[in-house]
Amino acid sequence: MSCTLVWADTLFVPGILIGAAGIAGMAAAPQVFQKITRRQREKLAPEILRLTEELLEK
Repeated sequence: MSCTLVWADTLFVPGILIGAAGIAGMAAAPQVFQKITRRQREKLAPEILRLTEELLEK
């Protein structure tokens, strides 16, 4: 967005597009984080449970 403020005559439109893309990225980040975290938990859960059982047996 600073492109629109500093170079209003030449970079106004690109500044708006870059700013909109940044806002969209920030809006999507929590959902992407949740999805990645959920996948990793599902992937690691069986191993954690196996190791827990192994420790409890000893």
